[in-house]
Amino acid sequence: MTWERLGLTRRPFRATPALDLYVPVPAHESAIGLLRTAYQGGAGLALLDGVAGTGKSLIALRFLESLGSDVLPVYVPSARFGSIADLHRSILFDLGRDYRGLPEHELRLSLVDLFLKSLADSKRAVLVLDEAQHLSSDVLEELRLLDNWDARGVKATFTVLVAQPELRTRLQGPEDRLIAGRIDRRVALEPLSANDARTFLRAQLEACSRRPEEVLTDEAIDWIVSQSGGIPRTLNRLAAASFDLAVANGMDCVDLEVVMEAGVGVGLAGEPESSSTSSQPAKSNGGGTGDVPEGRESPTGRSPKVKARNRRAA
Repeated sequence: MTWERLGLTRRPFRATPALDLYVPVPAHESAIGLLRTAYQGGAGLALLDGVAGTGKSLIALRFLESLGSDVLPVYVPSARFGSIADLHRSILFDLGRDYRGLPEHELRLSLVDLFLKSLADSKRAVLVLDEAQHLSSDVLEELRLLDNWDARGVKATFTVLVAQPELRTRLQGPEDRLIAGRIDRRVALEPLSANDARTFLRAQLEACSRRPEEVLTDEAIDWIVSQSGGIPRTLNRLAAASFDLAVANGMDCVDLEVVMEAGVGVGLAGEPESSSTSSQPAKSNGGGTGDVPEGRESPTGRSPKVKARNRRAA
């Protein structure tokens, strides 16, 4: 299967974070700006949280990238550590340093030595721990202790905990109150507004398509946005399924009918309505499953497969 027939030079709407397709919508730029301000202000710990699919991992990676070569970067994609030593090993592994066979106290000393030497070279270590809601209280306490190391008043590390909102709730309890008191910046990532969601889709097409204005109709974009709840992962998932469906049926454009059928296929919408029962434009009743955006005509009721067969027969 190829998307080239749709005028695409590479695949947009990817399931995993793709820095080459980062879209600087205001909410995401604001989150990155808040993290940069915390880092530049000498903070030691920050929290970036939001519900699943809001783009936390991509924003964290974009933040790291924006710091350039002035830092010692560490990105741990899954902070599921069985012990404090696992935290140390994961960081050393990401930095390409030896960690095999070392006991916990030597792992800690190796890390601290590395961080302080890097700081002496004017490079702070920036640690991004993704899926941080899985961190145990013991590991969170270890991060607090690592935050104690500095040189001439400059902290050796800046740690960003990237997590589901449940970590923020946990930090309100007595068991994790010590590290909670060290978190200098808390950034809550919200779903995109409708306008930003449209920008999110169109910008990816502009980066990947030779004819971005033609390949995905405005009605299709509006319907994808209405079903997504402003969640970037859902936007990408539904758009990708729509393009796959169009390609599989030999179509050269993704329209409202295609995205509605794709929505059924990925379990994000009800069955597309047929217009055979009414010639009037369908109206939104508040974003219910399968609704057509207000002011848009309802689809014909024929699936993309039928349309493709009819086109070939003609």
